[in-house]
Amino acid sequence: MGSIPDREFDRFMGLGEVAFRPKGSRLLVPGARCDWLFFFDSGMARSFYLREGKDVTVSFTRPGEFVTSMASFITGKPSYEGLEVITDAHVWMIKRESLMELVRKELFWAEVYRKSLEEYYVRIEEAAIFSKFKPARERYEELLRESPEIVQSASIGHIASYLGISIETLSRIRGSR
Repeated sequence: MGSIPDREFDRFMGLGEVAFRPKGSRLLVPGARCDWLFFFDSGMARSFYLREGKDVTVSFTRPGEFVTSMASFITGKPSYEGLEVITDAHVWMIKRESLMELVRKELFWAEVYRKSLEEYYVRIEEAAIFSKFKPARERYEELLRESPEIVQSASIGHIASYLGISIETLSRIRGSR
């Protein structure tokens, strides 16, 4: 979120709560409404959706990152995606209503919120390009280079799903390195 004065940051953090979530915990199940914004102090998560009875990983969340089902969080409609903790995690969470009250009352936080949404949009656009226009090997090598902790912590099935390839193809790519 950029540079936030300590006083403002402490006030923001005071609006939420901290919880430990073990590996395998679901922060959100597909079809439920997402009323929370999560920040991972430690641990990791994945965002996924269900397609023809299988879950498809669409993104990973690392320590120091926020995650939510953005469409559900903004619109209040049920989420098409789920959020699952993939390593034990300490998670800070804030209710949507608490965040929106802060954004309505404070110009500073309205600006932080706007910038966060812009950054989110850019990440989504880059992810679309990543998944559509780069070959599987290049996508894997980029993931390995830019996010080695994901490759070390996520299951091979989650990584293959995220890359849009089969486990067998991922195994061949890994084996040829």
